[in-house]
Amino acid sequence: MPSPDKDIVKAGKGSNEPKVEPVTDSAGVLTFDQLFDYKSILELFNEGVCIKNPDGVILYANKKYCEQLGYTQEELIGHPSDKLYLNEKEFKVAMGKMELRKKGIEDIYENVMRKKDGSPLYVRVSGKPFFDAKKNFIGSIATHFDISRQKETEVELRISKTELETAVQQRTAELSEANAALLSEVKERKQTQLALRHTEKNFRDIFDSSPDGIFVENLEGRIMDVNEEACKMHGYTREEMLKMTVEDLAPRSHMENIAIRQPLLAGGEMKTFEAQALHKDGTIIPIEVKVSKFKYNKKPALLLHVRDISDRLKSQQLLHKINIELENKVRERTNDLEVLNQDLQISEQLYRHIARNIPRSAIFIFDKNMHYVLAEGDLIGTISLPRESIEGQSIYELFTDEQAGDVENVYKWALDGKSGSYDYELDSRIYQINYLPVKNDSAEIIYGMLMVVDITDMKKIQLELQKQASELKRSNEELERFAYVASHDLQGPLRTISSYLQLLESRYSSALSDDAKEFINYSVNGAKRLQRLIQDLLNYSRINSRPKPYSDVNLADLLKVVVGNIQTNIDASGAVVKIDAMPTVIGDSSQLMQLFQNLMDNGIKFHRERKPELQVSAIDRETHWEFTIADNGIGIAPEFKEKIFHIFQRLHADTDFPGTGIGLAICKKIVHLHGGDIWFESEIDKGTTFYFTISKALKKG
Repeated sequence: MPSPDKDIVKAGKGSNEPKVEPVTDSAGVLTFDQLFDYKSILELFNEGVCIKNPDGVILYANKKYCEQLGYTQEELIGHPSDKLYLNEKEFKVAMGKMELRKKGIEDIYENVMRKKDGSPLYVRVSGKPFFDAKKNFIGSIATHFDISRQKETEVELRISKTELETAVQQRTAELSEANAALLSEVKERKQTQLALRHTEKNFRDIFDSSPDGIFVENLEGRIMDVNEEACKMHGYTREEMLKMTVEDLAPRSHMENIAIRQPLLAGGEMKTFEAQALHKDGTIIPIEVKVSKFKYNKKPALLLHVRDISDRLKSQQLLHKINIELENKVRERTNDLEVLNQDLQISEQLYRHIARNIPRSAIFIFDKNMHYVLAEGDLIGTISLPRESIEGQSIYELFTDEQAGDVENVYKWALDGKSGSYDYELDSRIYQINYLPVKNDSAEIIYGMLMVVDITDMKKIQLELQKQASELKRSNEELERFAYVASHDLQGPLRTISSYLQLLESRYSSALSDDAKEFINYSVNGAKRLQRLIQDLLNYSRINSRPKPYSDVNLADLLKVVVGNIQTNIDASGAVVKIDAMPTVIGDSSQLMQLFQNLMDNGIKFHRERKPELQVSAIDRETHWEFTIADNGIGIAPEFKEKIFHIFQRLHADTDFPGTGIGLAICKKIVHLHGGDIWFESEIDKGTTFYFTISKALKKG
């Protein structure tokens, strides 16, 4: 019988370090400590195996256990395990399990350990207690399954143990053969048999604690042994499954596959495969199988490690679906980008054509990463680097850090959808810089644009125009003051001349000849006409470009006042005046009253034999009000269409129709101050219709 290897149970290398002595009962049964004789088997395990004494000191740890935690065997064996857990909570869980082991309880639980580098290691622990011949608790053995990947991804299944279980079975078979050879030695026969039974029991513990289904089959596919997990997977008891073959656990549609596959498995030509298994209730289970050959009861057999891959297939199907959707989206996006690229090429040609035809200008187009995609215009190379040095470069490559900061702000405004402009002076030239976003057909901002225009000459012209406008304004103000003062001062002497001529006629009428009286009458009439002309000129000068604040004007009420003002002329001529419904507008009430009164009074005045008829109406347009004042008077000849609104323009002699020729000029000025226009249509001897508009965009106050 092999003797225990004391190196594997030493706690350290020093002479004072604790070690475990082998314990055997009086009958010679292989005990807990003799497990160390099988360290070569434990080293083949694909999972971590750890043996501890009742105080939690590590007596043995296989290489896998050390690799899981990142330690060497020398760093672990002989040392307490309290530092191997993530925190005190997890350590208490482990010590609690040790208390259960003392009571003979074995179970499977999950815990979190701490690797040497401080990172967590999630494990599923399968623990088993051991007692000596006197039923004293002497320690435990635990298998640690690394489930970190399962915890992190929730997709990966349990870590494969096929190779581990195969190695155990092969080693067990070898041990069985070795022990069988020892049967020839009579004096050790009983002890060997007991050792084999004990070894098989330890193997059975590991076999049953596997988280995956394990099958032992003969080469023809008849089931010879299964673990509890395999029974759960198919829904049968162990007794039921030991009466079955692999064909009983597969769908009918897979019989042909099984017939082809079984010889390959028996010959060792197939090591892994995927298939479908059948649950007792008829449910189809997708499985992954790993196969190895070994000897079972001295006969060739197959060890199958079976894993339910339902979750993995669902994940693969989901991933496949996501990949298809992603490919479709990529394809759609690619098509969109191709169309966009064509549009951009057309747009680029258009922008280049525009830039080349705008004198003294430059256009820069940039993307969201501040890279120039276009630089064009006759200013390129003058206010900037040449085009080939700009396109494809970013602002951070072309400007200093300070310059790039200022430029970046303006470019971000354009990329944020803002637009505007500002002036910039460089080398005695003035440039207007316009920034704006470039959008696609879906109104998405795809680029920013900077347009630079040399406005030096325009600025000079603008300043000159401002100067001329200022001088013109001053001149107009002086003319208005002069017209007002002149017309006001002229009225005094005219009144004096008219009064004294009338006084001369009244006092010396008997002494005056008829010619003298006629001359005086001509002089008085001339003075009165000049007085009316001065009064109209005074009214015209008072209508300036700065009327009093506009307000709401009810034209229905205003026209009632107008009719009252011209009532004498209406009565004298027998005129008929019809006024339609009138709106309320925004404007200067006194100017609007003068406008309507002048046009309506003209409609009554210019007629011959027939009775005057006057029609006033209003039409609501989208941006303005349109008014008409129609009469049935003498009409206006076409040749006067352009002259009639000029100041002092008269069409008739004063003896036929009195007037000064200023009234329609006043009307035109009032209409223009109210954002409108004025015109007329006329037929000789049939009448005239005057049209004028008032804007709806005028503001009060």
